[in-house]
Order: sequence, then structure tokens, then C-alpha cells
Amino acid sequence: MKRMIVFKSWLYVIMVLLCTACVPASPEEESTEELVQVNPIAGGYYASMLPSVRTRATAQDSETLQDKPIYLLEDGSTIRLVVYDNAKNLMEEYSKAYLVRNAGTSGSSLLYPCEVDDDGTVISSSSTPLYMKAGTYYFRILSPAKALNSKGFVNIGNGEYLLATDDRYTQTAMTAVTITKIDEGGTLNNVQTLYLPPIINQTARMQFTVKAGEGVHSLEMLAEGIEISGIQQPLDNTTSFDWVNGEVLPVKVGDQSASVRITQATQNADNSLMAHTGILPTDARSHSISVLLNLKVNGNPTQYQMLLTGLYLTAGHSYNYTATVKISNGVTVLTWQNRSWTENVEMDT
Repeated sequence: MKRMIVFKSWLYVIMVLLCTACVPASPEEESTEELVQVNPIAGGYYASMLPSVRTRATAQDSETLQDKPIYLLEDGSTIRLVVYDNAKNLMEEYSKAYLVRNAGTSGSSLLYPCEVDDDGTVISSSSTPLYMKAGTYYFRILSPAKALNSKGFVNIGNGEYLLATDDRYTQTAMTAVTITKIDEGGTLNNVQTLYLPPIINQTARMQFTVKAGEGVHSLEMLAEGIEISGIQQPLDNTTSFDWVNGEVLPVKVGDQSASVRITQATQNADNSLMAHTGILPTDARSHSISVLLNLKVNGNPTQYQMLLTGLYLTAGHSYNYTATVKISNGVTVLTWQNRSWTENVEMDT
């Protein structure tokens, strides 16, 4: 009986060893001795561009961001790190999403690995850092961490914002970084901090502020919100952003059937309303962009329309309009003031 027990025990051990040997190691379990752990740190984003009368009808590819302030990425937002080899071939195995966390209102943002859905919303956290072979690489980032297809394209439509690496400006351009196991002091080090450059918005923005004037004591936005039409028509409801080649979203002639609706507004302390949305870059110099506001003035539903002409909406620029509603001789009157080309405006995200 005792011999039988010993025999069975040895048989069990042998079977366990055989089964264990047949299970392949996961990437996380593979040895990382020959790899470098790369810990990225976000460089923030540029929040403002400089619209000017002289460049109203031209793309501002020559504009620089010298001396402009850099802001922290929004706490809780996501970024996607995209890596290319020295020949600028996309390396999908190194693509990784991160959750942004800020310790305060200044400094750098800390990045934590996470899993996201196609829109860049966090699904779950991850404890696996990025491991890379030593070598020279190029890095791009985009926020939110939207999904890439096999060619490295990102889809974006009207009503969305997308911050990204932008090769038009030296401050936001993709640069080469050497990943090495030897630190600056000549010491062997398997961990390297990757400092990422700031990013900038790839859509235009339209912002509307409606103020309460004489005779107006109550001002609200109806559920229908603000409808903007005559903008760039997305292709199959999405427009491709060529991430591989670093191209910006192109400016295209607007289409009267293309529209976007703003359904949320901020109520300011002075009773004014402020609402904004991302717009695909649009050439509207040959037609008008229609803005339809659905408001409740002193409790009464009211609709106003404004036609904007001669616009050339470019990526990373904000086009701001201010309207004042007042009661004149018992009639509700709305007066517009275009501020797009008369002062510097900030593009908040």
C-alpha cells in the first residue's frame, strides 16, 4: 500500500512538470534583462494659437509657438504613445495607452499604463510598463488614446477634439530618442525616463458666448442646443488623420449638409452662456456657415440664426463669437460681435 502511494506521488509530480513545460511564457513573463523599461512623462499641451487678420484666408504652417504657455493635460484623460523605428516604420508592438495623473497645477503629468476602448476611454488599469530594445526611435502621442488601424490612422469627426504631435512646429514635432541601457554617467541602467514634447489640437474650435442684456433676467439653452452647418463633411462619418506620416487634418470646402450640434453650455456667474465644439478644418470662403441657436429667454423658447461668411477654419485655432440678447420695445433682439480676428484667443480642451 505504501509503495502504491509513493508511486502515485511521483507520477503526479512528473505530470505537473510536463504540463508546466508545455505552457508558453506570456510576454510579461519573458525575461526583460536585455530590454530597457521606458517610463514616459507627458510634456503638456499648447492651449492657444494666434489668429490674425493677415492670415485669415491662409493656413498658418509657418507660425511658431515660441514663448507660448504650456498647460498640463487634463487629469484623468488618456494618451496613446506610438513608436517608430529609426526608418520611421510603425512598431505596433510598442503602442501603449496611458492614464494621465497630475500632482498639482504645474510641473509634469505622470502616466500610468491602462487599457482603453476605441474612443480612448479607460477600461482597466495595467501594471505592465513599456519594455523596449535599445536603439533609436521616434515617438508620437495623441490624446485621447483613440484606436489606430494597421496603417496608423486615427478617425475623428466634428464635435471632437484631438491633441497630437504636430510636425508643423518645432516645439511639437516628432523627434528621435535613443533608448540605451547606459545612463549619462556611464552606468548600466535598465530604466529610462522618456520626456515627451507638448502636443497641440488638430481640430479647429468654434466658441459662442451669449450674454444677457437689458430686460433679460433669465437665459438658458434649450435641449436642441446650437446647430452649426456648412462645415467639412466627414468621410463615412469619420475623417482619417494620417498618423504615420504626421500629416495634419486637411482643410476642405464645407458642405451645407454637414453639421454638428452643441448640447451643453456653461452658465457663468453673470448669467451668460458659453458653449464650444471641435470642428474639422473647413474652407468656407465661398459659402456661409449657419449657426442656429435655440435659447430660452425669460422662460420663452426663442431661435436665432447667424450666417458666417469668408471663414477659413484651421487646426488649433479658436473662432470666438459673442452675442448679447436684450429686450427692445417688447421684442427680443440678439446682436453678434465677432472676436475671431481682433484679439488673441485661447483654445481650451
